[in-house]
Amino acid sequence: MAQPGAKLLLKAMLSSALLLAGLRAPADEGMWLYNHPPRELIRERYGFELTDAWLDHLQKASVRFGGASAEFVSEDGLVLSNHHVARVRSRS
Repeated sequence: MAQPGAKLLLKAMLSSALLLAGLRAPADEGMWLYNHPPRELIRERYGFELTDAWLDHLQKASVRFGGASAEFVSEDGLVLSNHHVARVRSRS
């Protein structure tokens, strides 16, 4: 049986490792709402103009899978989402 102090130390080490991993790999994309997109940032960083028509199309292509989200990316019904969403839904 593990010592109580050893469990606490292990939890602290794992928490620190997760925190440091997050600091080393910051996400570039971020999260934003359709009604307040980072238009200037996208244009400056990627040279892509977020038009109202494009955002409207993107919003209408969004779907929900239970508590998760995804987007239709083709006329044939191809859906783009995070891997954990697809893994859970493929088991259903």
